[in-house]
Amino acid sequence: FFFFFNDTATTEIYTLSLHDALPILSEYQNRNLPIVSIDRIMNEDIPVISSDNYQGGRIATEKLISADCQYIVHTNGPIELQTPAQKRRIGYEDTMIEHGLTPITYHLDFNISQEEKRERLRHIFVEHPEVDGIFASNDTDAAILLSLAQEFDRNVPNDLKIIGYDGADMVRLLLPHLSTIQQPINEMAELAVTILDNRINGKGDEATSYTLPVKLIEGKTC
Repeated sequence: FFFFFNDTATTEIYTLSLHDALPILSEYQNRNLPIVSIDRIMNEDIPVISSDNYQGGRIATEKLISADCQYIVHTNGPIELQTPAQKRRIGYEDTMIEHGLTPITYHLDFNISQEEKRERLRHIFVEHPEVDGIFASNDTDAAILLSLAQEFDRNVPNDLKIIGYDGADMVRLLLPHLSTIQQPINEMAELAVTILDNRINGKGDEATSYTLPVKLIEGKTC
């Protein structure tokens, strides 16, 4: 979770779980300091900056369908946790239904270890051996799925296609072949700082949601 907090003298950036963030959040709210959240819904008073998750879900799913995938699985976070990323799932589900296909989503807890996540993702190949396309809700899931595909003797992209979501610079460096939906991460951070600066100087608007466009990075996994 990314939070930008600011007062008249300093800017602070935190990367925290929701559980760890709540005490800090309360402290800043008690001090009546501006707060901006990136890609996490905290409450109705805190502005949220996110990429166009719904459109990203649609773009990824349409790409897989256009590549002749019929059995497409999606990975996402806990369904009970309200985050903008759930819109990726909704975009995926809407697109699948529009094409007469059955959506299948695997919900993964954010707090599990990478080993536990790998085991959970392994279930996709065991429970759905017919899977021919996967839309992963993040590039970390996509990387694990690429590894599991080898374990299950699945050839990517010939008989299994995978699309991730994030497209951060480091991921592009380590996995340049990965097809993914890229978020405008730098622009999201710049917007967060601008909103904070405006609010500190009494120029803030009443908007509580800001959505930036995404794009498909066409790699070699789809």
